[in-house]
Amino acid sequence: ASVAGGTFCFVEDSMCGASLIADADVGVGLNVITSDRGFDVPYTQLRVRGGLTVRPIILAKRRWHAWGIGVVGSWSLASSSITVTNPDPEDPNVNVTETQPIQTYRVALINQLWLTRKRNALHLDFTLGAANSSVLDFPGRYWGTTAEVALGFGGWGGLYLGGDFLDGDTRVVLGLRGHAIATGPLIALIVLGL
Repeated sequence: ASVAGGTFCFVEDSMCGASLIADADVGVGLNVITSDRGFDVPYTQLRVRGGLTVRPIILAKRRWHAWGIGVVGSWSLASSSITVTNPDPEDPNVNVTETQPIQTYRVALINQLWLTRKRNALHLDFTLGAANSSVLDFPGRYWGTTAEVALGFGGWGGLYLGGDFLDGDTRVVLGLRGHAIATGPLIALIVLGL
């Protein structure tokens, strides 16, 4: 799945000069509310992600090097938040509501370190960027920070620990991702109810 002898790959590989990122993932975690406007609740997430990584030293010097850098963007749909309009337990007018499912858009820089030269080698990915999402029951969308550390198995899959950090609303997720070639048909079957 490459062109020009590995100069560009459609699936990440330890020998590629540049690679396409196209994957989907599912994760579970915790939505931590750091104010009195809601409750900490379990959090589930489905995310699609795309981007491009470049291995500058491989491209420039035509020799293997472990380091790569790139940019990724993603969209996720996640479970709702639970909010309260009055946190005083003595007040009979406490109103507990469930928000709409949370949609988040992210754009980030990714820093990769490939651990060996093997074709489907392990690699560590460190991602830092910005997240745009709803926050509890406030109107509109807000910007925050997103960060992630991942262990990838070539370009075919990986495990990750990530978080979105918005004002008063932190979401921490542990997840499993797979390349779109493998996960796309599975997701389509799930969406179609098959």
